[in-house]
Amino acid sequence: FLLLLLSTALAAQTPRPLAPTEVRDALAERVLFDAPGDGRLWAATAAYKAAFGTDGFTYIPFLGSDAPRNFPVRFVLRSASIGGHALPLREATPSRAGARVTFDRGAVHEIYALAPQQVEQTFVVVDATPGELLVDLEVISELQDLEGLCAFLEEPQPWRNEALLRLRAAIARPDLMDAVIIHAFGLERDQMILEVHPYLEFLGEPMARHLLARLGAENDRTRRGRLVEAVRSMGPTSLAPLMDALTAPAWYLVRNALTLLSDLGNAGNLPGILPLLRHPEPRVRRTAIRALWKLGGPVAEPHLLAQMKDTDAETMQEILFALGQLRSEAGLPQVVELAQDKRVLERIRVQALDTLGHIASPKCLPVLQDCLRRKGFFGGGEPQPIRLAAAKALAALGTPDALAALRKAVEAEPKGEEREAMRRVLDRPVQP
Repeated sequence: FLLLLLSTALAAQTPRPLAPTEVRDALAERVLFDAPGDGRLWAATAAYKAAFGTDGFTYIPFLGSDAPRNFPVRFVLRSASIGGHALPLREATPSRAGARVTFDRGAVHEIYALAPQQVEQTFVVVDATPGELLVDLEVISELQDLEGLCAFLEEPQPWRNEALLRLRAAIARPDLMDAVIIHAFGLERDQMILEVHPYLEFLGEPMARHLLARLGAENDRTRRGRLVEAVRSMGPTSLAPLMDALTAPAWYLVRNALTLLSDLGNAGNLPGILPLLRHPEPRVRRTAIRALWKLGGPVAEPHLLAQMKDTDAETMQEILFALGQLRSEAGLPQVVELAQDKRVLERIRVQALDTLGHIASPKCLPVLQDCLRRKGFFGGGEPQPIRLAAAKALAALGTPDALAALRKAVEAEPKGEEREAMRRVLDRPVQP
């Protein structure tokens, strides 16, 4: 488990008091350590200070001399497990050997190595058994306070961008982002929205990419749902990572990316979505159709109609639903053909009739009347599900001729369950 906190140069401890210029020169070359005797250990460089104590590790970046105050970030090891078994942890005081600081927590040693450009964090498990190591590392900061302060500044300040860049660089590390995700998994949904989502948004695109990488590797369905919510909370910041995820090898990551794009994207994302209409996984194809019509509107129609020529039944239903939502007049010939073809699966025909009701074109009236016909002694009519779907489509069409045709069919229907079902449709027309 690795943590890198970006910095510039470091300084070294010296046995005598240093003049200000000597301190500056020393900090430019090595780490300066101090142990004031209160159980805490301090380190300083030209770019940051670090504190080690029983309350964990605190990183304090240097934000420039114009910054009104410091904004420390504290990291606290809350728990650790290996292979699903919790490891016993104890409170520890820091000990130093050269430029390495260690917390001996019993089953786990928490080690920090300070170097000119970074602070490296590792966890060493004592007498470890085989298994996946999971670490819950709480990150405590005042980044929201910093952004709130910046928002109130009327004029740009030189230190602001530098401060935010330094803070993001310090905490946008894979290890720390993993720790945030693991911590979030243990929170209630409302608590996660209030406490974690603003933090994710602050980290921006790197966090969105990391969330999607975890989504592609996560096997637990509940956790995948949490990750999807987290990416959605980041809004347009996640668009570029989502587009990149469309080429991922894991089909469920591609499907989730398409679902999120349907909510967050725009017509500019269509070129990346169109190739997925031919994806080998049917669930991806169906989700691509949904994203296509939601983002493209009428622009999607020719692509949807082209897919009707050769597709599976479930994908065909998704296409028919899309054409209905778009009220696609251009799709009428193909939809009418499906509705009338008795060789087609009944559920596809029912969906086609529902689509005709949504399109609500007067051109559909003869087809709907034909599909409403009862079976006679010698056949020739339609089964009850088709007739009921045609009745609903006529009610949705809502023209005087359509309602008259539906009323005539109800009056001619023998008493029974089918007649009552059709009468309920007539009394409460379905709105497309």
